[in-house]
Amino acid sequence: MGEWIGGSRQRYGHAFDSEMLNSESRQLYDELKSTYERIAILERDLINERQNHEHETRALTGQLIALEEAMSSLEVMVGATHGVHTLFAHDMKDDAEGKAAILHEEGVVSCKPRRRLDKLTMSNQLGDRFLPSAVNVKAGRTNNGGEISDSGMRDMITGSSIWRRTVTYDTVSAPKVEDAILEVNLPLLFSGDRLINQIKIHPFPSASVEVAGVQVLVGGTWKDLKWSLPPQSPGKSKGPLLLHFPAVAAESVRVRVVQEVRQDRGTKSTFTLGLETLEVSHVIHYDEEQCFLGEVELQGAYGVQRIEPIFQHDTQARQFRTELYRERDGVLLPIDMAAWHTLTEQSLWVKVWLRPDTGTGVSPALQAVRIHTRKS
Repeated sequence: MGEWIGGSRQRYGHAFDSEMLNSESRQLYDELKSTYERIAILERDLINERQNHEHETRALTGQLIALEEAMSSLEVMVGATHGVHTLFAHDMKDDAEGKAAILHEEGVVSCKPRRRLDKLTMSNQLGDRFLPSAVNVKAGRTNNGGEISDSGMRDMITGSSIWRRTVTYDTVSAPKVEDAILEVNLPLLFSGDRLINQIKIHPFPSASVEVAGVQVLVGGTWKDLKWSLPPQSPGKSKGPLLLHFPAVAAESVRVRVVQEVRQDRGTKSTFTLGLETLEVSHVIHYDEEQCFLGEVELQGAYGVQRIEPIFQHDTQARQFRTELYRERDGVLLPIDMAAWHTLTEQSLWVKVWLRPDTGTGVSPALQAVRIHTRKS
């Protein structure tokens, strides 16, 4: 028989401890609860990512159709007397002579900066970016109604998160389009001024969300920033956007994004939109030319009539010059302009030089280069 301890019999050499049992039960319960919560979060994130993937797929399919239609009418047609050969940013290559900045995500080529001053974020001693409390971030919209959920709005500006907004409606009353308007003020930070001349915007999801408008508040008045769409564009500014403009002392920046693709599930319809990146800067460029190369494949005898740059702004054309080259044994040799009208090279190289505007210091943003040819 076991020994009696404190009025209870201890069997197997240990006293029955209800407090320990309760503690272990609570611990097990807490662990199970935490596990279920993590599973719920992962399931929600998986649903969100699947919905975003479906949004992107539908949007990209529509853009592909639009691009194919544009290409069929604008690009080279076999047997035609005249041809137009277009080089985009992703077709460009670095040149050792003086490398320009080839920005594949934004789809432009510009001048590399000498210095860039961030007007929204600051860095600590470890180099980590943070958003000062003096920077106010708020989001508005045009529509009314629906259930709105926002996440990551401030963290998006430091690059540590994505601003994701979902708006859910009853399908019977859901609109065809949803927009969001993000407004950020520019406090006086260490730079001591509010001068800005560059804004970088990556919408989210990038293929389906349009950057419909960018404004800066100058002297109490909102001013629209304008830009041209690249060639063969589906007609709207989809995807990342990098804007260069003459420096202004801005008090705030406002960005409007639009989502036309909605997800219908049962009796509910959801729009997902937001921003992946928003950078507001004052960029100082080197006062010198920078260049890059592009190659086009041609057939037969032809002549190059002209080389046409496509910029975000027409006024940037004066910041552009170009030469043609032929390749011999891995070496690029310049082609005299007098010989442009009688060429037979199957591979023709174009070297382009860009330089900042001497008056404003603004870098050109080259979207494409068109080579106009005529069969000889």
